[in-house]
Amino acid sequence: MPRKRSASGRSRRSTITSNIYVQTEKINKRLRSLEKGGNYGKYKGKEFLTFVKDSRYLSMTRRKRLKVSKLREATGGQLILINKKFRHFLRSKGFSNVGIFNIREQTRATVKETLKGMVGKDISDRDTNMFYDIIQHKRNSILDRIPPSDFYNLVMQAREDNVDIPGWITMLEQFVEINNEYLRREAEYLYYKYVKS
Repeated sequence: MPRKRSASGRSRRSTITSNIYVQTEKINKRLRSLEKGGNYGKYKGKEFLTFVKDSRYLSMTRRKRLKVSKLREATGGQLILINKKFRHFLRSKGFSNVGIFNIREQTRATVKETLKGMVGKDISDRDTNMFYDIIQHKRNSILDRIPPSDFYNLVMQAREDNVDIPGWITMLEQFVEINNEYLRREAEYLYYKYVKS
């Protein structure tokens, strides 16, 4: 039997607006958890932040918490969309620390199998982590221009041949013209991060 909440003795009906406020509390708990786990704004979290940014009824506070406002001005369709999206994010594996950990482990296993097929020998966990790191950090301009598998092969070749920085830059120039100070510094950073790590 439902709890008696209202003065008339009947339980209040759940509305779409009240659902959104309940989901907001759950999402804020999830965001705190993601922040503690170092996964804030990653995987589905990135999609969530884009959704919030594009909505006029949602915003993020300075403390990285979801804030809902002006829902009375929203149409029924807009409320349904917000409710549906919130439900989608809360159910998504990529919006929790455990889910993100599992996704990463599956990706690493796939990467390991791929590299094993390319190189033809067993790949260590260190090599797998390095390749995964290359894929995740493609925001660097040099890595944007070199396919991850080719970059991985360059790193392994440079390690095997004990290449120095000028030799490393020469190897990179097969794919990217390193013609300014920024790219040269980036090449040195990649050398110390992957070749001499």
